[in-house]
Amino acid sequence: MKRFVFPLERIRSWNVTRLQVEEASLEAVLDRSRKAEADYAAVCAQKTEFEQQTIHQASIESAELARIEQFRQFVASESRRMRTVRAEFSKQIAELRVGIVELKRRIELFDRLKQRQQASWTAEETKELQAAADEAFLQKIVAKQSAS
Repeated sequence: MKRFVFPLERIRSWNVTRLQVEEASLEAVLDRSRKAEADYAAVCAQKTEFEQQTIHQASIESAELARIEQFRQFVASESRRMRTVRAEFSKQIAELRVGIVELKRRIELFDRLKQRQQASWTAEETKELQAAADEAFLQKIVAKQSAS
């Protein structure tokens, strides 16, 4: 008996490898997104701390006012930059997720095709085994009749 061989196994394996690469890429983008969010949260925390320090001061010098304004401009520019970064990460994450879903569908399709082909092969093998068993049984009967 020949053993079952799925002719598309290399393509399926290649898709599994691509899926692993895409999942790793997604995880890297998610990590970068989390880091950007954490950096922005740190800037916001600095802003809050700076505002609290400013409120508690009895008097503020003009140099201090200039630093406050610079910091506010920095926070505003970081907010704009963060909106852009969030949009970019969201786009990348959505694209990667679509790709991952597509690869999972392909792999599932190959798995179903493999199951169908294996079921067909198993049925064929069962027929061949049954035919061989029938042949052996008939030969045994013929041999008994010849010996009698």
